[in-house]
Amino acid sequence: MSEQDQATQRSAAVAAVEAVPDEAKGDVANAALHAVPHAFRKNVATAAVQALPDDAKRDVVAAAMEDASGAAQREVADAAVRTLSPKDQEALAERFLPDQPVTNAIWLMIVKTFAVVLIGSSGALGVAVIVSLFRTVDAAMVQVLLTVITTVAGILAGFISGRTSAGSGSK
Repeated sequence: MSEQDQATQRSAAVAAVEAVPDEAKGDVANAALHAVPHAFRKNVATAAVQALPDDAKRDVVAAAMEDASGAAQREVADAAVRTLSPKDQEALAERFLPDQPVTNAIWLMIVKTFAVVLIGSSGALGVAVIVSLFRTVDAAMVQVLLTVITTVAGILAGFISGRTSAGSGSK
């Protein structure tokens, strides 16, 4: 089939879809999409979707997404999100990302875990100092404990100061 024949058929199909009442355009587009071979579905879908009102476009896209593989669905979703304005992207992210109470609970759990490690390693260092009064203690192990204590203390300080400075600016 020549390019001219294909263009003629395509324009005839678009004219046919445009002639159908708006209520039935979604059904016609879905039927057309499923009736053509896979090689032509892209062209048919593009032409049909352009002729549809917004409500029917949603139905066609939803039907096409149901038939697509997981990888294709991810690619389409990614492309769709990238076409949104930054404000719409932020609104969409708020729908899927955890809300503030959940992030607060996660942050609190992490801080408590580091606090337990700090208390435990400080206790171990205290025990090592007491034991060193009666026996010889490996200095390398004491240095490891000191490294753990200073690292965890620095992490906790960063968490708390970062959370405090982030919280003060948003009020």
